Amino acid sequence: MKAIALISVLTAFALLLAGSITGYATYSEKSSTVEKLLSELFKFRGVKNSPPEIKLVYPIPNSKVSSNVTLIWYAFDKDKDEMVYYVYVGESSDNMQLLKETRRTFVSLQLEKGREYFWMVKAFDGKSYSSSEIWRFFTETSTEEAARNEPSKILYNWTFMLYLNGDNDLYTYAQKELNEVMQVNNSNVAVIVLFDGEKDNDTFLYIFTNNSIKIPENERNMGDENTLAEFISYVKENYPAKHYILEIWGHGNGWLGVSFDKNDADMLTIKEIKEAIEKAGIKLDILLFSACYMGNVEVAYGLKDVTKYLVASENVMLATSISHEKILGEIANLSAEEVSIKLVEGYEYTRYLSSSFAAWNMSKLDYMIDKINDFATALAEKNYSFILNLRNETAFSLQYIDLYNFAAKVYNVTGIEEAKEVMNAINETIFAKYGINSGVGIYFPLPIYQSKYYQDTDFALATFWDEIITNN
Repeated sequence: MKAIALISVLTAFALLLAGSITGYATYSEKSSTVEKLLSELFKFRGVKNSPPEIKLVYPIPNSKVSSNVTLIWYAFDKDKDEMVYYVYVGESSDNMQLLKETRRTFVSLQLEKGREYFWMVKAFDGKSYSSSEIWRFFTETSTEEAARNEPSKILYNWTFMLYLNGDNDLYTYAQKELNEVMQVNNSNVAVIVLFDGEKDNDTFLYIFTNNSIKIPENERNMGDENTLAEFISYVKENYPAKHYILEIWGHGNGWLGVSFDKNDADMLTIKEIKEAIEKAGIKLDILLFSACYMGNVEVAYGLKDVTKYLVASENVMLATSISHEKILGEIANLSAEEVSIKLVEGYEYTRYLSSSFAAWNMSKLDYMIDKINDFATALAEKNYSFILNLRNETAFSLQYIDLYNFAAKVYNVTGIEEAKEVMNAINETIFAKYGINSGVGIYFPLPIYQSKYYQDTDFALATFWDEIITNN
């Protein structure tokens, strides 16, 4: 009897599904019946499920917005199922069409100007559907949109993106950073924060402009390239500026990666960061790492094409990071170079000299890389034990040495000009620093700590350095 009933349900479901979800579906009683049947099917089979919760966020009811609009919603699923969203839009509440199927919680649309629209979103968790309310909004006329889109009115001078990863043992410090950002009051700088905490379902998007907005997000993997790319794309589209800063905050391990997400056991590689920024179609003015060991040559070389300036620490970095309250209140009318200097100055309050926090001019990097390669070629003629001894005198960790200090040691002992040229190139590239070292680290671990993956980095492929440190 159960088998017969199950076949009947499946047959009815298949017939309705075939007749309703082809091409652009219309939101109707038929599609609603399909969803009910699907839910009943899972109930019949004894599958326990909590339907997803879904709420619309933007545009708010009866508002007037640009015809190039981004629809935003929030969804939550107690069972932590992966969700798919179906976005319906129409010119009446009883005749909306399915325009988009997506796994994101926002979608950008180009609509006709001067029209009335209705919209809703359905969430499907693999077992049951939930529907949002139906909201109405209006698109501006050409005249209204032209007035609103005056560059002087919508362009910020700076938009500051903070990728704040507290999904690890730094959660307490990440929360303090967020609280500090909340105290900033500067309408000339847009500050957008993607925050992820140590628990499940505690990912939030914070928007600090003239008003403060907090938007709940699905649980995000902050070590995923797509999470970073979607964040940058959203900010670029909705908070355009003349200049952009991206700060990546969390655990760092140099060329191996940054932003370790404990729940997903994942982190961003340098290649993933580069690809995420390129996907968003943006070149940053400043890329800031509030993370350990990111101020090294390998990281800089891997990211040289996606940012004009790099600000990072070659050594460990205090979890208290930079002073966001001080920095964000002062950068509105500064140039990218001036802001980079301000970021370094803002770290000085820690009095943590060994961190060697520094600002890099990425336009000088190719020249420095050429000089490092010449330096490595000259070192190849020296005895490895001799090189290793000088390495031990300039190392600040098991993996990294300060390149300037190492080159200075080599020059003082051997007098080779290539070492001096590296020192000069570093002085040209680094235009602001705080700490006891130069601000430029480079990978040179003791033999037992050598990574077999290093030879695949862009820097190792472009230079002779990996042959030097592996004694090949």
